[in-house]
Amino acid sequence: MASANELPLRMVENEYGVSYLDYWSPPSPKVVRRYVEDYNITTITPSGQDISPACLNCQISQIERYHDSNEYAVRRPKTALRQEPVKDGKRLAELRKGQLVTMLQRKGIWCKVQTTTIRGQCIEDDQHEIVYSDDREMLEQSACPCGSKYRVISERQEGWVLWDSLTFFKCPCSFIPDKYVLPKQLQKELTPEEQEQALVFLDPIRWVREWLGMEPRENQKLNLMCTCKNIVLREGRRAGKTWGECMTVLHYLLTTEIAEGTDADGNLVFRGPEVLVATPFLSQIELIFGIIDKMVARNKEIKVVRRVKTPFHTIEFSNGAKIEGFTTGSQSKQEAGTVLGQAADLILLDEVDRMDSSDIIRAIRPIQITSPHVRMMASSTPTGKREWFYSRCMSDPRFKEFYFPSTIISHWEEVKEEAEAEGTQEFFLQEYMAVFTAQISGVYQPAYIAAAETSYAYNQAHPYTDPDGRQINLQLRNSGWKYTMGVDWNTNAGTEIVVVGMDPLTMHCWVVDVENIGKQDWQQTKAIEAIFKKNAKWIPDYIYVDRGYGTQQIEVMQRMALEAAHMQNNNPAALLINSLYSYDFGSKIEYRDPMTGGMKKTNAKAFLVENSVRRFEEGRIHYSARDPFLTKQLLNYIVDGISPAGVPRYGMNSLQVGDHRLDALNLALVPFRLHLSDFAPDGIPVTSVGFTNFGSRIARSIQTENGDGFDEFLANVPRNKNGAPAFGGRLLRILNEPGYVEKKMAEGYNEVNMSRTAKLDEYSKDSVQEYKYGWNSDTEWKEKRKHASAKVVRRTHSKPKRRTF
Repeated sequence: MASANELPLRMVENEYGVSYLDYWSPPSPKVVRRYVEDYNITTITPSGQDISPACLNCQISQIERYHDSNEYAVRRPKTALRQEPVKDGKRLAELRKGQLVTMLQRKGIWCKVQTTTIRGQCIEDDQHEIVYSDDREMLEQSACPCGSKYRVISERQEGWVLWDSLTFFKCPCSFIPDKYVLPKQLQKELTPEEQEQALVFLDPIRWVREWLGMEPRENQKLNLMCTCKNIVLREGRRAGKTWGECMTVLHYLLTTEIAEGTDADGNLVFRGPEVLVATPFLSQIELIFGIIDKMVARNKEIKVVRRVKTPFHTIEFSNGAKIEGFTTGSQSKQEAGTVLGQAADLILLDEVDRMDSSDIIRAIRPIQITSPHVRMMASSTPTGKREWFYSRCMSDPRFKEFYFPSTIISHWEEVKEEAEAEGTQEFFLQEYMAVFTAQISGVYQPAYIAAAETSYAYNQAHPYTDPDGRQINLQLRNSGWKYTMGVDWNTNAGTEIVVVGMDPLTMHCWVVDVENIGKQDWQQTKAIEAIFKKNAKWIPDYIYVDRGYGTQQIEVMQRMALEAAHMQNNNPAALLINSLYSYDFGSKIEYRDPMTGGMKKTNAKAFLVENSVRRFEEGRIHYSARDPFLTKQLLNYIVDGISPAGVPRYGMNSLQVGDHRLDALNLALVPFRLHLSDFAPDGIPVTSVGFTNFGSRIARSIQTENGDGFDEFLANVPRNKNGAPAFGGRLLRILNEPGYVEKKMAEGYNEVNMSRTAKLDEYSKDSVQEYKYGWNSDTEWKEKRKHASAKVVRRTHSKPKRRTF
């Protein structure tokens, strides 16, 4: 990693504060030497030429992004993994080029590494070709060319390899030469004129200029020349990514030959390449093929032998090359069924951030498994989702990301006013700056999630020191703290258990213990044992369990608690008799209205989530920064729509990320609201200081901004013999808090339906409720739809009865 005083890369910053890499500015020789020594970056192409400055900058940028990793890639085929760090040591295995290894130790020119070889063998015929992958899940979802599934075998090995056989740059690539030169053998065989013609086919930029009569932009040149196997393009609108993709595809189709083995006489056989284009929309397929048709029409030497639009767009060329276009079915949830079984040498995914992740994982990516030479190029403008495209751009070292905002275009000054006025600031950042902003429909905003991530580990031995210098013990139970436990049962993801402790001094909640019980044998039994074990350690006041999958387990735990109480009174297991609660997400939950003291009911799932959201927004929740699963699930949680009753429906961007640990956390947080706040159904009702009646005198609104109104209020409060505020022998809770009434109105009457989440999905076709509420008149609400009906629904009820002393 570069030092703070030395920047190895030249970044360009536009007027909006957005920075991107200048690929064409060569790094200094000193910087290049340092990265060669420390990370084994490549400086020479396989043919022996110096590589382009763009490739040097590309490798350095990847290292700067992923420098915390200790994974390396094997840079040479048939690299020997040896038992000892000597050349004549016993060979344990032969590593493939590009295979990932984990660095354990380095001794001079030798490195001790650990690697997992994942291979797939056809279950029908073991003579079929073995395929390898670093992604076990994707290999399991792939199929042999014969149509049978693979038997997936994983082997972990540890041994020694030579240091110069590894590289930190993990993108499979053959690199761009600094200058395109023909091989010496061809230089001898061809005339000068023929050499110039051959160089045109070798150099993509010259080919586009001479064959299409077009001049690529700087970002399009990178796309044309890059030889990386996996590329993602994150570019703003009007940056020319679709035209650049079409240039790249057409050059690939007309200048590439794919080896197909040998014929009966032993002669090499070649064919034209096949390109598969997939987009989520038919209109985008038509746009891409329309652009290719326009490019083909610019040169009469390009011969098209077949052009059809049904059943899907297809263009075949005279050299045998073919390009086909498919829609992924993301809107119809077909999981890219039309792409299944297709073959390709290059896969182009356009507007990939608008595809379902399952389409890519189950139908498209497996094509690379069965044909390792297949290249993939994916592009999109960010939509704000945190799915496949986001992960490839931000956290996958096997993919090379090219990022450019729309300001790179030469005529930006002419269009920027129109772009700036087109939508909101967030829309502008997403569409034109190509920035991954917060998803509009996300329940938990990234800023609050980042604030909740705290630098401690669950069950860490040493105390955590907060910013104020106070030490907090998070390993053992703290006296005076309130502890709760949340349990979410799931047959596939396993059982998630989360323990939360609340510090009474700061009212902050800390996640102190987390455990996942996998779905192996005896999952439910192991989960119950883990719950009782954590109960004995933390002695939680409340244990909330998901009732959906856990009805039988709840009954078992109740029986075990009763048996423990009968056998031994001081057994911690007996505490579950009073601390164990079940929570049904699909039912109604009853809570106390803090304004009126009356009981109200609302949707249990919405109440649960809203309570958690407020904890994050208030900055009163902390969890370990070493828990990436919870972070991903928080970012993955979205509002999927609004029901006709005004209740938000929650869902996930990606089903693979899941939400079960988040559900367990929310179950652990909800007892603080239902048992330890003004909303507690079984607590003492809190009289509102804003609406209190003393005989004929009414305190309509207590002015808490100064002491006058509050002093007047206190003068009228009945007292007990000790002089404390009381009525009927019961002490009264009186708060002098600025904004108390407004706060309780927001929390009570707006608990679910008037919450922030009810306004997130502006495109929802569901009805949206509008409320009119007041204390001197009946509460009423009207329901308005996008297409107003002839009848206006009006519901009224009597005023809430005022509480009196």
